[in-house]
Amino acid sequence: MLQFVSLFSLLLLLSAPSPGRADEPHHGLLHVEFVQYAVPDSRLASGHYCDSLFFLKKRVSPCDPQVNLCVGPAGDFKSCSVAKIALPWIKNSDSVNFGSKIGGMSNPVTQPFSKLPEALSLSSTIYDHDRVGSADLIETLQRSSVTPTKSKQTVQLSHRTHLRIRLWISCATNYYGYLCRLFNHCHTKPCGDHGRCINSAASFRCSCQAGWSGERCDKNDSAGNPCAGRKAKRFHVCRLKYKRGRPSLIAVEYVTKPVARGDSCEMSRSKKTVTGSKASSMCRHG
Repeated sequence: MLQFVSLFSLLLLLSAPSPGRADEPHHGLLHVEFVQYAVPDSRLASGHYCDSLFFLKKRVSPCDPQVNLCVGPAGDFKSCSVAKIALPWIKNSDSVNFGSKIGGMSNPVTQPFSKLPEALSLSSTIYDHDRVGSADLIETLQRSSVTPTKSKQTVQLSHRTHLRIRLWISCATNYYGYLCRLFNHCHTKPCGDHGRCINSAASFRCSCQAGWSGERCDKNDSAGNPCAGRKAKRFHVCRLKYKRGRPSLIAVEYVTKPVARGDSCEMSRSKKTVTGSKASSMCRHG
């Protein structure tokens, strides 16, 4: 079937709303797939045939439909603040099954969004394209509320004519959750190799490994650690004592096992906690 792009549809495409400020990241994409359109009686909203011999009131040929779709917040049929789509007009077609291309336009049509309303309104205005003179209205079809989801949903707009479309959304990279409103702040690995990043709605926090601290787990606490760089002797362990998840550099917990022998730190068979210079001297050998 031959399909032609009208000047009228091109002007509508150029007037489509901006998807957002240049510095505002897109949270996701709204996908609109056109499936089918039909005008069974080949008539305009006025009751006349799209193409007829006026004095005989007889149908000569099918309509030349040009479909427009306005998407806005629920109940708003005029702003088209979410998306404004104008399809190329199609010659002599009272019934159209849309494919992956519509007059050179990709189908489905995608529209970036930054903050999508929880419910959308749909308003479709269909014209009969005339090569001479203005386009004539076939019908306006509306749906006051449709909930956008990540699953494809079929929406039927019907009255005298019928338009079937599919709607769904997909999230941009690092966005997820309900209507793609959550952002993964951990995607840049801000906690490095020594911490675990815990994401939240507004930011993130790092849970650091033992021996590391700081907002991004980039502070090495081994400096001033009496046990750092010391190799424990057989059956013995010298380690820092932690308080609230952070190392206390003046407290050392020395643990020996039952088979321990020797002097200095190795003399004890039970746990001891020593502090300050005494801790350093007791553990200087291991």
